[in-house]
Amino acid sequence: MNQMIENKISILIVDDNPQNINVLVRYLEQHHYNIFIAYDGEDGFKKAVRIIPDIILLDIVMPNLDGFEACKRLKNEPHTKDIPVIFMTALSNTQDKLKAFKLGGVDYITKPIQHAEMLARINTHVSLRNAHKKLEAFNRFQEHLFSIISYDLKNSFSELLSTSDYIIQNETNLPTSDVVSNVKHIHRASKGAYQLLEELLELLSIKTNKMPFQPMTVQFSEIIDSSFTACHDLIQQKNIKISHSHDNQTAVFIDVTMAMTFMKYLIQWIINYMSEDEDLTIALIRSSNHVTCQITDSGPPLDTDSIEGLFYLNDNTPLIASSHQLDGGLRMFICKELIEKNNGIFTIERDINQKNRYIIQFPLSLPTHELTD
Repeated sequence: MNQMIENKISILIVDDNPQNINVLVRYLEQHHYNIFIAYDGEDGFKKAVRIIPDIILLDIVMPNLDGFEACKRLKNEPHTKDIPVIFMTALSNTQDKLKAFKLGGVDYITKPIQHAEMLARINTHVSLRNAHKKLEAFNRFQEHLFSIISYDLKNSFSELLSTSDYIIQNETNLPTSDVVSNVKHIHRASKGAYQLLEELLELLSIKTNKMPFQPMTVQFSEIIDSSFTACHDLIQQKNIKISHSHDNQTAVFIDVTMAMTFMKYLIQWIINYMSEDEDLTIALIRSSNHVTCQITDSGPPLDTDSIEGLFYLNDNTPLIASSHQLDGGLRMFICKELIEKNNGIFTIERDINQKNRYIIQFPLSLPTHELTD
């Protein structure tokens, strides 16, 4: 199934009258919806559980399992309880309408159905549900993020307090070498806590759409070159050998500040993961529709679980980077968010030689004279 079809709104129509269904299907397909049909309440319930449509149009008067009972089952099923149900019926008395709403219906359309009115109601309730889902997702994200942040920050400040207390309590007896060692420890812990706060503010600004977004056409090769220049000291420190190849005319339409941020974070993460004296290859490839950046390292191969874990926060996500190779803090998570904000795709895979390959792809931004109808 292609991306365009996957992004269509899906509607499940449940009605025991084939003629009614055919009329609705013909009309709704003209408006590019994905349509699923069921001819009774039992089948409608089973299909709803299986396909999880965006909205359900449910007839009330049906044999065996009527619309009221079908709705009751849908609202008691965890996977379907939040799907909007619009009742369709020739019944028009107030008691039926109240019963429909009491059972969890969001709206009520009286037959014969006015198509324009039905379309407006469908779009309204799908929009409301999508807004509700986004709000719930953000609230879960925020709640989860702050719970693990509080744990990491507490650990960092515990280190700072315990180390500084140790120095204060033993200031007259500590040799200079111990003082220097403990001060370095304080510096590392402070740096980690500061990085966490910096990345947290950055991530929240992305999630709340407060980060300025000013896309423009830019050569992606320039972004890559500038990002590697910004990471020069780290590259020299680990003696990483860089080789690269660029196609000409790699213009993309992206926010330059965001692009510099995600490329710098990605390069830093990759190099930190690599051992000293290893090779890093960068290829920038232009196709007819896309610009693809492929970065391949010669470090230890990442397994599938490790790759998935880089892009999603969970209770085991270490937010403050440490000496452990996979502890990337929030940076890889931020990389993915920024790339997708700019209509890009970010994936990690292993090539045929079991080397890690980091792939970023953006739509090609063509000059005006190259555009075709």
